[in-house]
Amino acid sequence: MSDADASAAWVARVLGVDVGHAAVTGANGAALGIWQQAKDNTDHQLAKLYGTLKETGVPALNEVADEIETVLGNFRVGLVGALIDYDRATGPAREKARAAALKVVGDYQTEIPNDPHVIAADTNPFGVTVTIRETLGGALATLQRQLSQA
Repeated sequence: MSDADASAAWVARVLGVDVGHAAVTGANGAALGIWQQAKDNTDHQLAKLYGTLKETGVPALNEVADEIETVLGNFRVGLVGALIDYDRATGPAREKARAAALKVVGDYQTEIPNDPHVIAADTNPFGVTVTIRETLGGALATLQRQLSQA
């Protein structure tokens, strides 16, 4: 299964929405594709970190891995829903969806870099490179620009 197919399956499973392949891959500049690519990149990094934390056998580190995943899962779902709404909206509904997506993007631009779980993952002492703030922050900046100009 390709990354795009896996992403589409994830959105369908988590949100119960069939976004189709084009929206997830960012075809025609789809907003969701921008976020999805950044999320996929950080997911690969985090999978390595989670594996490292769980391999220690220290229950507290297993708990930390689970907490980081929960926090990032919460960030993913809210923005994915707003971007799906924006990508699918037409006519007057598109402006409303754009404003809603911009609000979520702005909130995330404030919350993600300051979240202690995100900071802990990005600055982990286990030798696992994690760039949540940089990667997701870059995607959020791109979304902010594109949605502001739409």
